[in-house]
Amino acid sequence: MRYFFITLFCAWSFVSTAASLDVYDTIGGDFELNSTLGKKIGPQSFRGKVLLIFFGYTSCPDICPITLTTVKDALENLEPSEVEQVQPLFISVDPERDTLEGMKQFLTYFHSSLVGVTGSAEELKAITKKFGAAYMKDTRSDSATDYLIAHSGYIYLMDQQGRTRALYRTSNKAEEMVEGIRKLLREE
Repeated sequence: MRYFFITLFCAWSFVSTAASLDVYDTIGGDFELNSTLGKKIGPQSFRGKVLLIFFGYTSCPDICPITLTTVKDALENLEPSEVEQVQPLFISVDPERDTLEGMKQFLTYFHSSLVGVTGSAEELKAITKKFGAAYMKDTRSDSATDYLIAHSGYIYLMDQQGRTRALYRTSNKAEEMVEGIRKLLREE
């Protein structure tokens, strides 16, 4: 009887780690924005790599630093050879304040591989619509530069073909992202 449970546990462990991630065809898509790399890029620029995409802004007091720390922790839990196959993108929804140089400096606090992108209000509106993301400037402040932006806090995991395969909330653990990334790397 003991061998039955051991066999059952081993089979369950294999199935739970070997299961593939669903494809969410209605979430995501290609875009092209100015980047901290000094050129326009988008998901199509990184075909063959797994992408982690997060919408936020550098003046965010809470969700962005927490989420970017989780992304950093996930990347640090991967082997160096795996990190080379992952590209994290930070899409700023605050083009009024987030310059490319400012984003570049901000993102180095989290991980050297993070790339920041942003665009015009019209471009960002179209991209957030593709991803089912949302953001809104909080206009209750009297200052033109001291304001908050309410925004969704999902991290989008995209496969090597640019398809969305998972969404992670701010509350998800880095280990869950690592597991999803490794599943996609094994599919290659």
